[in-house]
Parts: sequence; C-alpha cells; structure tokens
Amino acid sequence: MDDRLSQALLRIELNDFEQHTVWRDFSPQAQEWRRKQDTTQLTTWESHSSGFRVQVGAMGKKPIWLSISFATLDGVLVMFYHPTSKVVDYDQIDAWLDEHLPQTKGKMGHDAMNFCNFVHEVIEVAKTMPAHARLAVEACA
Repeated sequence: MDDRLSQALLRIELNDFEQHTVWRDFSPQAQEWRRKQDTTQLTTWESHSSGFRVQVGAMGKKPIWLSISFATLDGVLVMFYHPTSKVVDYDQIDAWLDEHLPQTKGKMGHDAMNFCNFVHEVIEVAKTMPAHARLAVEACA
C-alpha cells in the first residue's frame, strides 16, 4: 500500500470535482490557474426551480434513482442529472437517458470536471438554434 496512508494526519471526503473546486477556491495557485483559463463565457443562465427524481432501473430489489433539474444556458435547454440511489448502474442510466432524450444520444458526455468543454458545446448549439426553438425553450422557463 501507499506509505502516505500511514503518514496522513487528516482526512476529508471529496470526489474529484469537489477536490478541484476546493483547490480552485482556496489554493494560492488558483489565481494563476484562472489567468490561464479560456475566457469563453455563457451570456445567460436561467435556472428552472422545479426538478424531480425518477427511477431508471434496479439492481435486484434496489432501485436506481436519478435527480433531474433543468436550466436554460444561452437559450439552450440543458438537463442536469446525478444518481441519488445507494446503488448505481451507469449502463442502465445511459440506456434510460438514450430512451428519454434521444436527441442527445451519441453526443459527448460531460461532467463537472470538464464543464468548460460543455460551455463551448452550448455556445455552438445556441448559434445553430432556429429562432422558433429559442422561443419554445424560453416558454419552458
């Protein structure tokens, strides 16, 4: 095993994104990191107040749940989701997403660690959206 296990004096539970966020917010290197970042920015972010949970499958008798919420980013309706159940099967989650959001099937998957790439995709989709699609999205907000 790694010697650092016996040498660590404190512990904290953080996933990769949380660790990155804490680093970004508290480390002395963060200001330099921010200066080097791409300056591409969203122009609007409208959070939708209502979300929901849905059971997308099961492993044995244990349900697989997703928490789902929405926001409109630069006129593009975006669904945010994350598993909230004790058991998670990403194959079942992906199958549910492909079935219920066929328009997103085959598109690049993103998570919070590469959100900057997602911002570029949102901006490109917004450029190609016809005006009537933007109005329909705005009506959902």
